[in-house]
Amino acid sequence: MKTKKRPLLLTGLAAFAMLATADLAPALDRTWDGTTGNWDVDANWSDDTAPTASDYSYINNSGTALLPAGLSGSYNRLFVGTTSSGAGTININGGVLSGSRAYLGNAAGSTGTVTVTSGTWSGGNTVYVGYSGTGHLLVNGGRVSILNATIGGDTLGQGSVTVSSGTLSSGGVLWVGQSGKGNLLINGGLVSTSGALLGRNPDGQGSIKVTGQGSAWINQDILWVGNQGSNNTLTIENEALVKVGDAIGETISFSIDGGTNNYLRLDGGYIALFGNQITEINDMIVEGFIQLWDGSAWVTATLADVEITEYTNDAAGEAAALEATGYSGLGGYTVATAQAVPEPTTTVLIALGLGAFALCRRRSS
Repeated sequence: MKTKKRPLLLTGLAAFAMLATADLAPALDRTWDGTTGNWDVDANWSDDTAPTASDYSYINNSGTALLPAGLSGSYNRLFVGTTSSGAGTININGGVLSGSRAYLGNAAGSTGTVTVTSGTWSGGNTVYVGYSGTGHLLVNGGRVSILNATIGGDTLGQGSVTVSSGTLSSGGVLWVGQSGKGNLLINGGLVSTSGALLGRNPDGQGSIKVTGQGSAWINQDILWVGNQGSNNTLTIENEALVKVGDAIGETISFSIDGGTNNYLRLDGGYIALFGNQITEINDMIVEGFIQLWDGSAWVTATLADVEITEYTNDAAGEAAALEATGYSGLGGYTVATAQAVPEPTTTVLIALGLGAFALCRRRSS
């Protein structure tokens, strides 16, 4: 459904603007000149000095900075991949990294990667994954926390985030495909956000896929699938969960400001909207915003394809939702799910097979 509700996103942007203008202290440039080594080793940095919380840190020589257990590092600004053909990597495996703002794949042609296996990355005010270059964030465990996160920044930016274990949390706004291309895959982990938008600007294109039992995305406020951008998709499959809103009126909106071909795709996953949203979900189906997989392509869902259940906001509703979905915390939510529908060719083959089986039974009798 289309809506013009914007308070959370505007609030997030205002917070971003205020925090972005705050200076911690006069910054010094610290450039990684090691190969693979620990973040806190002075010899791995220019001037033989590891960065502090007031410094700008650059990794652009295809080197890899490590943060194992017991080690902590800090920065003011972090640039991983800063020039054309430049690259850099950070691996957090038990350590702690914190800072104010980070750019993975800052310049066109560059590549920046951060992998968190265990430990913590506190990204600060904002993290760009693929600003003008290519950025990758892999969360294989541990915890990543960011105020505002952007996957796919400007028109040249390409970003990908994969959460296979652990948690990724954004207390502000998650932009997937701001002006570039962004992809978020949740496959075994938990992502929590205050608000999210796919395809903010005309060139922005975002894709989010949540797949597998136990994989979940909890979005506390409204979710926009396509603002000015087109061809944005949210896919929920294989018993995964996407939960939207914690107050009445917070829901999913499509093609807010000129975007087209923006869809919610269901293939055995669950979408939960706070409150009684049966009419809202039916409207999404009627207007063609929900698609199902038919075995070879995504097709427009019909009212008969989607199972919609409102669970009461009490112990009985909570228990019923848990039994039906395997997830807690869904009392007071309306949950929709749908299985893949067979493609026409498959349906015909099934019918022919049943007919042949019946004929054989008649002959044998």
